[in-house]
Amino acid sequence: VLRTNNAGAFVATVRAFLSLAESIGGNDVEGMRRQVVGRIRAPLVTLVAGSPPEQVHCLLRHVDSLVELCPGIFDDEYRQFYVRYTEPSHIKYLKIAILPKLANPDNAPDIVAELGEYAADADAQMGRIAIRSMSRIAVRDIGGEGSV
Repeated sequence: VLRTNNAGAFVATVRAFLSLAESIGGNDVEGMRRQVVGRIRAPLVTLVAGSPPEQVHCLLRHVDSLVELCPGIFDDEYRQFYVRYTEPSHIKYLKIAILPKLANPDNAPDIVAELGEYAADADAQMGRIAIRSMSRIAVRDIGGEGSV
């Protein structure tokens, strides 16, 4: 993968590889996509953790689209998407919206517990988004051990 700290160059390269995987086609387009996204997962999470808020917003939007494209690929990185107190509100809202997409039977209890903390926050908008995210996990019925 491209070794750069420039988020724009990184995202453009990822999009180029994904486009190339689509154009090559073949029988295993999904496998090629998962391979590309799997290889960029760690550097992308590192960029999200260490970039300025404007870049983090853009990177989180790309993470959201990649999670839709390849479900399950970021599931083990779910703690990286927990909200930090010092983050701007729009970043917090994006992270809370991404968390239910990362939920699986193994990590759903942890994610729901974290979302429960956000639901009781003084920020009413953050509480609404957290409750909506918990309901998405419940509707997908991936509560894990002890779920109904």
